[in-house]
Parts: sequence; structure tokens; C-alpha cells
Amino acid sequence: MEIINCIICNKDKFVDHISFQKSNSDDIFNLVKCECDFIYLNPRPDSKEISKYYNNKYVPHLIESKSFFYSLYKFVQKFTFKWKLKIIEKNSRKINSVLDIGGGSGAFCEFLKNKGKNAFNYDPYFSESDTLSISDLNEKYDVITLWHSLEHMHNVNQVFETINKHLDKNGMLYIAIPNFLAYERKYMKYNWPAYDIPRHLYHFTPDSIKRLLEKQNFEVVKYYTMIQDTFFNVLVSKDNNFLKKIYILLKSLTVIFLKKEKSSSILYVCKRI
Repeated sequence: MEIINCIICNKDKFVDHISFQKSNSDDIFNLVKCECDFIYLNPRPDSKEISKYYNNKYVPHLIESKSFFYSLYKFVQKFTFKWKLKIIEKNSRKINSVLDIGGGSGAFCEFLKNKGKNAFNYDPYFSESDTLSISDLNEKYDVITLWHSLEHMHNVNQVFETINKHLDKNGMLYIAIPNFLAYERKYMKYNWPAYDIPRHLYHFTPDSIKRLLEKQNFEVVKYYTMIQDTFFNVLVSKDNNFLKKIYILLKSLTVIFLKKEKSSSILYVCKRI
């Protein structure tokens, strides 16, 4: 386990915020709150220790499964891929080459390739796919994407060094992350799927991600709510009361319609400052 400073303000001034105990385990993890209000896991498994939490039951890394959870995940994924490409086409001048960082099995890149795009997958935590190594990244890309991967990355500064080195001068950066202000979280409490302890190392809000991006010389030019994640989070929650799930879902969707900052996840479209 390692103790880290805040990735935004770099200070070590924090207080305990929420504690979690892994089921069927003695492992206890703490989310802390920095004095700058950023929420993150501290202490946390280091980059070697974390690998045991990315086992063959981790849904984004599954090649195949008959579970309901996996089936729902793949069903939502089909629609999400089309939505992602539509957003990219709308906001990028060109998309001749795309680098997906943290793309797991490379499913999104395969989707893009089938659409005639040059797409490349780089994921240091996944080895069972046609994944680039850091030494393979020797060109500029029109688009770089991080789909629910930034919150997993141990060395965020290194990630942005890679982005800055390989993003084309006029390229666009797309970052999709869970939103700690998600409306459904207050109903689900410890069972909120997006906590995903200890794989999710950071819990961003619209304010904290903007501060991190500014630190890395990027700015948000537009953002989109990811309604599909609200359905997913509510429907896969451990609560067995189906009527309660429907109530939470309908209320969450209503709130998100009125206030996008309460979305379960947000896609940020970014460019260099």
C-alpha cells in the first residue's frame, strides 16, 4: 500500500471521508477528502498490488461471460460506442487516427476499425489483447480518448505527459469519468457501483476535473451527460427492490434533465489551453 498527496493541489492535508470493507475479505479502504475538496483513495494498492483486483471477474476486461451483469454491460456498450463516435465526429476537425488509453480488451478500437478509422489501444493493465506498449506510441493522434480509465491511473502526471506528447497540435481529448455528484449516489450509499473500490483511485466532480485539466494545460470546451450510466448504475445495484430502483431511476433522470452536473458520468471534450 502507498500513501499519496492530492493529485490536484499536491498537498497531504486530508481527512477521512468514507471507509469500505471488501466483501469476503479483511481489506479495508478509505476515501479521503483533501482540503481542496478532492476525494481520492488513500492509502491505496500500488501499481503492482492493484493487479489482483483486475481479475477474470472484472467486467470491462471479460472476453466472454454468461452473467446478467456482463450481458447488460455488452448491450449498453453497443449503443454507447455509436454515441461516442457521434460525439467525436461532432467535435473533432479530423479523426484519421485515434488513441484509446485504458481501453481494456480494445473493444472500442475494434468498433472504430470496423468504421474505417485508424484506432489504437493502449492499456497497461490489460495484456490479453492487441494492445500497444508505451514504446509503440511514436506518432501523433488526432483524437485521444479515456473512457472511464483516468480514475484507474496511478501516475496521472505520466498519463498527461503521454497525452501531450502524442496528441496532434489541433487534436482533441475526450475524458469520460464517473461523477461524484451523481444524484443516485445518495440513495445507493455504499452500494453505488461507481465507487468500485479499490480500482477507482479518484472521484471527480466537474470542478475538480477542470482544476486537474488546467494544471495539465487543458480546458473543457464542452461536456455531455452519460445517461446510459445512470441506467446501468441503478439497475446493477445490489438492492433487490425493483420498484425502488425504478423510483431512483426516474427521479435521477428528472434531476439530470434539469441539472447536468448531477449526471452519473460526464464526458468532457477538451483541448489544449
